[in-house]
Amino acid sequence: MNAQIVTVEGVFQEQISYRIPQFQRPYAWGEEIQWQPLWEDVRSVAERFLNRKGNDKMRPHFMGTIVLQLQQSNTGEVTKRLVIDGQQRLTTLQLLIKATEQVFQSQDDTPRATRLSKLTTNQESHWGEDNSNETKIRQSNSDDRAAFRAAITSHHSINRYESLAISKAHEYFEIAVKDWLNIKPEDRKARADALEEALTKYLQIAVVDLDPEEKPHIIFETLNARGEPLTQSDLIKNTVMYEADVTDDPQKAKELWGMFEDQWWREEVDKNPHIERFLYFWMIMRTKRAVPVDRFAPKFQNYVETKDREIGKSSIWIVAEDIRRAAGIYKDIEETRIPEIKISLERLKVMKLGVVTPLLLWLYTSEVSQEQRQRSVEALESCLVRQILCGYSSKI
Repeated sequence: MNAQIVTVEGVFQEQISYRIPQFQRPYAWGEEIQWQPLWEDVRSVAERFLNRKGNDKMRPHFMGTIVLQLQQSNTGEVTKRLVIDGQQRLTTLQLLIKATEQVFQSQDDTPRATRLSKLTTNQESHWGEDNSNETKIRQSNSDDRAAFRAAITSHHSINRYESLAISKAHEYFEIAVKDWLNIKPEDRKARADALEEALTKYLQIAVVDLDPEEKPHIIFETLNARGEPLTQSDLIKNTVMYEADVTDDPQKAKELWGMFEDQWWREEVDKNPHIERFLYFWMIMRTKRAVPVDRFAPKFQNYVETKDREIGKSSIWIVAEDIRRAAGIYKDIEETRIPEIKISLERLKVMKLGVVTPLLLWLYTSEVSQEQRQRSVEALESCLVRQILCGYSSKI
C-alpha cells in the first residue's frame, strides 16, 4: 500500500474518475450527523483564513482517509480508481464544491466558479467513449448516479431527484454557502477568497492506494467493521459482485442485482428491510437448515463454494439468477398477489407467520403443479392454525 496526505484540490484536480464499486451502498449521509459538521469544519477553516494576521501560518484541517485502487484506462482517457472506502466523504465534498461554484456563478464571480468547476468535471477530451467520465465520481447506484450527474453537470434538473440524499445535500450546501457569504455583504470578496482557499488548499485527506492484487471487497468489509455495520445483505451483495467480477461494470451489475435498487426492498417489515428478510428466507430454503438471522452471509459464501464444486466452475451467475427469480416470488407473497393462494396468504400475513415463507419460496421455485402447491398451502395453513389454537409455537 502507498499512503500520502493530499489537499482536496490535489484529490480532484487530475482528469480522474473515482468509481464507486457495485458492492458498495448508495449514498446515505445526512444533514445532522454529516453535512452540518462538515460545513462547520469548512466554515471554521475559512474564518481562520479570513481573520489571520499578516503571514500567519494556516493550520490545515484533516478530513479523514480514503482508500483507492488503480484501474485500467484506455489511452487518452481519465485515470480510473475504485473507491474502496471513503465514497460518502468524496461524494459530499464534490457536492459542496459544486454548490459553492454555483453560488459564485450566481453572484457573477465567474473566475472563481471556473476554477472550482475544474475540480468537479473532466475535460471532454478525456471522456473517451464513456460519458460517465465527465464527472470526477461515478456512483454505483443508478438513481444516485443520475442525481449526482444532474447536480454536477446541470444537464438535467436536479429537482427530478429531490427525494434523494444527494439532491438534498447539494441544496443544503448551496443555502449554507450563500448565507455565509452574505453575512457581511461589504466583505463578500474577502469571504469568497477565504472559502475558496479553505476548500482547495486547507482541507487534507489521507489517500491510501492499494496494490492491484488486493481484493477490494474484503478490504471494504474490514474497514467498515467498526463503522456503520454492514448488513447481511450488504455482505452478500459484496460477494456476488466480486465473484462475478462486475465491481466496475454497472450494466452487468444491474443484471445481477439491479432489481434490489427499488425502494421497496429497503422498506421495513418487523424492523427488518425486505431485502434482509428475503435473503434470510432464501438461505433457509436453499440450505434446508436454520441459519442465524444475524450471521447468514458466511453461510451464503459456503453455499456458493459448494455450488462451484458441484458444477466445476463459478456458479455465481446461476445463484444470482435463482435469487432474482425467488425475489419476484417473495414480493408476490408479501403483496398477496398469487391468485390461487391469495386468501391463505392474507390469513398468514394477518397471523404474522413469516416462518412459512421459505417453504412457500420452495414450492414456487420448484417443479410442483399448481394443484399440489394449492393443497400444500391449505394443509400448511390448517396445521398452523391448529398449533396456534393449541398454544404451540409456530416454529415447531
